[in-house]
Amino acid sequence: MDLNIFNQKFTIEQLHKAYIKRDLSPVEVVKHLLKRIEKLNPKNKSFITISPEIALTQAKLSEKRYFNNMSLSRLDGIPLSYKDSINTKGIKTTNGSIFEGNYVPSYNADIVNQLNQLGTVTLGKNNLHEYSYGSSSNNPHYGAVRNPWNHNFSPGGSSGGSASAVASGMSVFSIGTDTAGSIREPAATCGIIGLKPTYNLISTKGVTNASWTKGHVGPLTSTVKDLDIFMQEILQDRYKTFIKKDLRGIRIGVPTIHFTEELDSTIEKKFNKSCNLLKKLGANLIEIELPTEFCKSMEYSLKLSQGEGSIVFKDIIESSLNKLGDYVRSAFSSFNEATAKEYLESLQKRQWYKNQIDKVFCNVDLILTPTSPALHGPIGTDLAIVNGREHDSFIWMIRNTHVFNMTGHPAISIPVGLANNIHPVGIQFIAPYNKDNLLIAMAYEYEKRFLDNFYKKRQKICYTEAD
Repeated sequence: MDLNIFNQKFTIEQLHKAYIKRDLSPVEVVKHLLKRIEKLNPKNKSFITISPEIALTQAKLSEKRYFNNMSLSRLDGIPLSYKDSINTKGIKTTNGSIFEGNYVPSYNADIVNQLNQLGTVTLGKNNLHEYSYGSSSNNPHYGAVRNPWNHNFSPGGSSGGSASAVASGMSVFSIGTDTAGSIREPAATCGIIGLKPTYNLISTKGVTNASWTKGHVGPLTSTVKDLDIFMQEILQDRYKTFIKKDLRGIRIGVPTIHFTEELDSTIEKKFNKSCNLLKKLGANLIEIELPTEFCKSMEYSLKLSQGEGSIVFKDIIESSLNKLGDYVRSAFSSFNEATAKEYLESLQKRQWYKNQIDKVFCNVDLILTPTSPALHGPIGTDLAIVNGREHDSFIWMIRNTHVFNMTGHPAISIPVGLANNIHPVGIQFIAPYNKDNLLIAMAYEYEKRFLDNFYKKRQKICYTEAD
């Protein structure tokens, strides 16, 4: 066993190779990560529930398979965590609320069954914004999730616990959910990779989503290569890797309105620099004009969440609002205000937005935007301050992400550097339906050429200094 390997953050690729060579065993790795969780989680609050017995049992089975040269996949023996809105048989699934604080599902979500069949190891369940309805992961019942880059700041949300766990090296990767940006926004804020796949490409059965028309399940990983491995293993013949594909001449559309307007000045600088770096990779950046109706997309997105949320959370709204935290209680109280006419109109607009994006893809291969237009403030702050102007943090932080939940197009967030030396900044690529592999290939090219120094900083600040 190479003891030095425990001084760095694990990746899926690295661990699988180490298991094959028997330089490491799944049991050794799981024991190490459980100790790391025990040490860091009291402060980071990345996990609500830790499952050491299940993890060690699964790790021992994986170890036997590797010993007998019968590993199930490249994910065999890889420790992961799940957002606590994803049903896990025999492990509490709280949705970040005390209303379901003792709920233990009798069945797994589809994604859990799939990953179990591939031999993964479940470390536990990640903290989140209560019922996934918010962008800060400041949970009133289980504690505020901390950003491993600076513990005074939010990791984003609602999959904040997942992002924090991966960035700090407590989990090799995590499965989150994304209804308006809840994977991509915390991935950007924590300096990791977050994918919202094509709508329905990965099953959402057994997952609590406020909106079934916008809800997605997807991975958060520390590298794009790990993301690619995950997609190959989970989707099998439905996914063909495009990593190392020649992308010179690829057409990338940059919107001239909404997504690139009213940006925090530091984010704008990082975004412009990223555009120039993409040109160095041989990409053709093309300005694209979208209808001004995109500036109004949030109101339709919220009406969809309200209308569908009034059904999903019907029992809570009717009997147990007083058990919710202040923020979510206020939001849920408004769900019944959405009229049938408003909901149906929003469904029509959802299709209209999808059609508009599909038209754009007749002329470009990918779309590029900043992941978020602003930086998260300190924990407990509900305002996003952009160049001196105050905005509601929840609405503003998902401004650039939520519309692609309405349209269902795949979108990925990758890190591009630090603002003010402590705030990771992300960019978002969007691809046509079922072209997840193309946007992952683009992200991989960017990562390979430009992110080595950033990853070294992440290792030092989020992993090494945490020790």
